[in-house]
Amino acid sequence: MKNKVLSCVYAHFEAHGPGIYHNELLAKSTKNLDVYYSKVMETTWNFPSNVRLISDRNRIIPWERIYKMNIIKRWTLFFWYTFKMLILIRKNNYDLIVVFNPPALLSLSIISPFINGNTQLWYHNYDPIDASKHKKFSLGYFSYRAMARIFPKLTLFTHSEEKRDSFFPLKLLKSPRIILPNYSMLEMHSGVPRDLDANVVKIIFSGVISHGNGLEDLIKISKKKIGDYNIKLILKGFVIQEYKEGLESLIKETGTHEFVEFIGPGPWKEVPEILRRAHIGIHIFHKDDIISKTMGKGGSGKVFQYIAEGLPVLMSPGFKNNFLGHKWAVPTSLDHSDLIKNINYIVENYYDLSQAAIHSFKSELNCNSYFDDIFYNLNK
Repeated sequence: MKNKVLSCVYAHFEAHGPGIYHNELLAKSTKNLDVYYSKVMETTWNFPSNVRLISDRNRIIPWERIYKMNIIKRWTLFFWYTFKMLILIRKNNYDLIVVFNPPALLSLSIISPFINGNTQLWYHNYDPIDASKHKKFSLGYFSYRAMARIFPKLTLFTHSEEKRDSFFPLKLLKSPRIILPNYSMLEMHSGVPRDLDANVVKIIFSGVISHGNGLEDLIKISKKKIGDYNIKLILKGFVIQEYKEGLESLIKETGTHEFVEFIGPGPWKEVPEILRRAHIGIHIFHKDDIISKTMGKGGSGKVFQYIAEGLPVLMSPGFKNNFLGHKWAVPTSLDHSDLIKNINYIVENYYDLSQAAIHSFKSELNCNSYFDDIFYNLNK
């Protein structure tokens, strides 16, 4: 067991499930854990008593506001985050420093000459950077380039999906990378099969609500009945106002207002509670960017949150290839007759599919055992 660990993310650790899961598991493996984060939203999660939360500033500045700042102000915020990280490291004798996203890795690379050589450095990447999508001299551009400098100094590098190996300079590492999928944590979810309500089947999309997820087609079929069941579409997460207005126009045009519900972003602890109100999870995507194409079995956290709450999952046919043998994973195209046929299949076999989802979560698709292996390697 480590004595003192510093966990860093240039974001908020509550922004998605793995940010909480991994810090909870870190807390179990160390006597004292400092979680350093950027104050872009309210903090509501209650960690164990051995965890100290440290933010980079006193007031909340949401990402939406930061994106609208000029480049000098954005870089000022980043360098203040980096300077405060350095102060923490110099003040505390950490056994291990973990960074969880590319900007935090850039901070680590900048201050690495001032870090004790006995301190272990671990970088876990949730989502890689597509260098072609970032402007020269942007934060993403420099975060991508930082890997070449810091990878030779890392004690451990982990990321979520083998298909994404090509995004990283793995040859520079001292030890082989380890895969840590974006699976859910056993203790954070109910692990209980769901039942259908008397007259409605609730279909949920949880995540960033954006184009390329088939939401327009799901809205268009939401007036249809599945046997004796009405459809209720729940859209939970952050959405750019312009895109939301487009969806609202479509809802008005199709007369589906009573069948579609928007739930905005909030503290992550809401997510399991909201999922328990639903019956089917959605992971349909037809984006052609390289990040989506390399998502693979371990890259999408929402799938594992769905099954952790007993929800069968409607997914793209190509993505289903990652889950062959898992009957809770039901492939579908966006053809309206195909969507209705596959929703009907889930309804008719609901309890069996919900039980299968829970079995997969408890027996295989959770992150607990992965952390045991990782700390075994760190403690060698």
